[in-house]
Amino acid sequence: MTAPHPKQTPRPTQNSPFHARLYKLGVNRAIDIPAQISKSFGGGGYIPVQGWIEGIPITSTLIPKGQGRHRLFVHSRVWNRLKIDKGDFVEVLLTHGEPPKEPPIPEDLALALQMTKGAAEAFRQVTSALRREFINWIQNAKQPETRAHRIRKGLPVLIARARKRMQRQAQSERTRDASNRKPR
Repeated sequence: MTAPHPKQTPRPTQNSPFHARLYKLGVNRAIDIPAQISKSFGGGGYIPVQGWIEGIPITSTLIPKGQGRHRLFVHSRVWNRLKIDKGDFVEVLLTHGEPPKEPPIPEDLALALQMTKGAAEAFRQVTSALRREFINWIQNAKQPETRAHRIRKGLPVLIARARKRMQRQAQSERTRDASNRKPR
């Protein structure tokens, strides 16, 4: 793939195709979403999207990377199928996706969330993907003892993850507020 000529690329908005360079982040591949497209999706936070990368349909989530910008992780089935890797440019088209469905909270987990200080609030604060993963992890336990153990051991981790997420969001808001202040 070749880089688009700057004059050929229209000002991007939601539902407008754009070109982005694939890069490696750990073992993952990702692209940065242009600022104007992030803004057209409503700015900060995790945003469910649907769309296409080089014509291959995707359903994913835009991940905040600070200052109102987002990144999109590209699944290996996409970049392997396209035979591309870091440094290659791809054409991307994104639209708002459906928010993921929340699974029902099992009774034993609901009780533990009520009985553990800060757990219910933490459960609300983490991403829907983490809530789904947590519930699936608990429900996949074969023995009742294993299930109870997972709830007992998992809730402190969930609380810590929520606290960390709230700290990142607060830092992001402080950074955004500081950049919006005009010098006198």
